[in-house]
Amino acid sequence: MQNAGKTFNTFLFDMDGVVVDSMPAHAGSWRKIFCEFGLTLEDVDIFKREGMAGLDSIAEIFLEKNTVVPAIHELLMLQERKISVFEKYDVKIFDEIPGILSFLKNSNMKTALVTGSMRRSVDYMLDDRLQSFFDVIVTVDDVERGKPFPDPYLKALHLLDSNKDESLVIENAPMGISAAKAAFLTCVAIETTLPSEYLQEADNIVTSHGQLQSYLHNICGAPAPS
Repeated sequence: MQNAGKTFNTFLFDMDGVVVDSMPAHAGSWRKIFCEFGLTLEDVDIFKREGMAGLDSIAEIFLEKNTVVPAIHELLMLQERKISVFEKYDVKIFDEIPGILSFLKNSNMKTALVTGSMRRSVDYMLDDRLQSFFDVIVTVDDVERGKPFPDPYLKALHLLDSNKDESLVIENAPMGISAAKAAFLTCVAIETTLPSEYLQEADNIVTSHGQLQSYLHNICGAPAPS
């Protein structure tokens, strides 16, 4: 696959907001938890931190709201309660994703899921069939430093034995884009949760999954899906 002189054979997907339409559920869960501390959150407070390790994002929100950060054992309890709330939501895979992943696999491309979520969340949201589309799955449990550090993407490249110059990241959040660029990877961002002004570090920006699907077909030189 080619784009501006580059040939891609590896595609690295973020999960929340890219594969799964889960960010409204994440935001709703966090709003409920933080409300217990008298803190009111907007969706953007969650969306702009997507991809960070859970405990880091919780602590950062407390600091941003000029509130004392709870002790680590309390943060862990908050994280577990948030997950319990989140798992009551019915989240859906974006309609175009199975077709996109099938297209890449049928084109003999390498694929990875690289997420700031726990493996528990991957198993909750993605069934075995969808997980099978990915050659490698890297979660926050698999790295010492999560996004915005490059470690998750570098680990995926290592496991896939892929070259940076031939790998494309699909992200939707600033932290994930920063991680991709810190790993010196080309990144396309999709506006599922945040407008383009938050995504300017990406190499390309698409507005929808339909446009993403056409973009991937185009850089492959394949006809756009009807």
